[in-house]
Amino acid sequence: MGKIEFENIKDYLQGLADDAIKYGVSKYPEMEIETYFQYGYESEISIEGGLPKALDGFGGGIGVRVADKKCVGFASSSGLAEEGLFATVDDAVATMKAINASDEKFQGFADPITRHSVDGDFYKPILDLTSAELIQMVNQITSEAREVDKRIATIVGNTGLAYGGFAVANSRGINNASTAVASFIVIQCIAQEPGSDKRKVGFEFDITRSKALEWDGLAEKAAKHAVNLLETKKLDQSKPIPTVWEPRISSTYVMSSLSPALNGRMVVEGRSRFADRIGEEITLKEFSLYDDGQLPEGLSTSAFDAEGIPAQKTSLIESGVLKNFLFDTYYSRVFGTESTANASRSGQGFTSTPQIGVTTFMVSEGSTDVDAAISEISEGIFMQDYVMGLGHSDPISGDFSAVAPQSLYIKNGEIAGSLDPVTIAGNFYKGLNDIRHLCSDATLTPFNIKIPTIVIDGFTVSG
Repeated sequence: MGKIEFENIKDYLQGLADDAIKYGVSKYPEMEIETYFQYGYESEISIEGGLPKALDGFGGGIGVRVADKKCVGFASSSGLAEEGLFATVDDAVATMKAINASDEKFQGFADPITRHSVDGDFYKPILDLTSAELIQMVNQITSEAREVDKRIATIVGNTGLAYGGFAVANSRGINNASTAVASFIVIQCIAQEPGSDKRKVGFEFDITRSKALEWDGLAEKAAKHAVNLLETKKLDQSKPIPTVWEPRISSTYVMSSLSPALNGRMVVEGRSRFADRIGEEITLKEFSLYDDGQLPEGLSTSAFDAEGIPAQKTSLIESGVLKNFLFDTYYSRVFGTESTANASRSGQGFTSTPQIGVTTFMVSEGSTDVDAAISEISEGIFMQDYVMGLGHSDPISGDFSAVAPQSLYIKNGEIAGSLDPVTIAGNFYKGLNDIRHLCSDATLTPFNIKIPTIVIDGFTVSG
């Protein structure tokens, strides 16, 4: 398999998918067949300790599901050589027959749906970036970071571009394809006082599919953030105080709680807190949440989901009221509704079967800017960069306890220095009703969510 130019990906993959389906239908006419093909190209430059590293490569593969009544089999293989396509279909059939396990809930693969949908934004200059330009970019940000402060001990810079696509076809008449492109830049600075073991990290990034990278000032911001965190103090208390969750952190809060709670599989299996609460008010009326599979700038936006269903925008929570769950074909049929086009494939894609996933969550923003929200807080903390442990909390009860290793102390409406690591404990779902502010800085993060800074009352902070 050679490198495939971006504009040829769809036709190439759809042709392979069609060939594999024709082979499967011809050889196994009594069975259903589904084929999934994926291709990706990536070019990346990184610099750590002054040493540059370059990555340039492409790859792809095929995943095949077959079904005979209630029995389903799956097989995958890397590479897109034609001789491997038919062998993978045969392997899927052999796997199904060998396991011979019946799934009584299975009702067939996806049916074709006619609905207008498009791929996400495509900023063509991304494809024109050369290795020399990427090296120049990452060299400049690492040099700028080094000049900020002598206490910057380690600098890691990465930048690159990626493009690719997938095609999915089945014996029910689906044969659809989608492509995407993105570029990214990341700068991470580690600050350390001379003669001390104390090290603090500051990082900034930009990732985009729809515009040029915005990297001016990233290095300075990351370096200053790391240095400022060197001077920390102990909170020395444990009590409920307001917490400020900047977009990168509020992303993990919402994804750790609402993503599993709104997942159709969790609902069907009785593992969602909201399983029987459609139409009920579950959070404050200022809070709305959508999954927008057609957001132009969304990093996961595509014309179709991983089963070939046209992407759409799905209302999940409107003005605090629960409206819908996310579904793929399998669980939508079990639940008695329609797919919301949220079938996704994890890892390399072609190595996994469909599962329910978020495309891009969209959280409503308010009218208060972050500084104004902070000015109202007599005592609180402003969490930055990341919080450890949220993803390991209980999504059913909503109880959590996590550690914020890098946060700022708020006193009398102002930032009053950096803190040693603190613990935040509470309940996800109670917190959704205790939101003081949804700020006006909604930001698209790499975690498949566009979300503002959120101020929440009531969580216990200890440190």
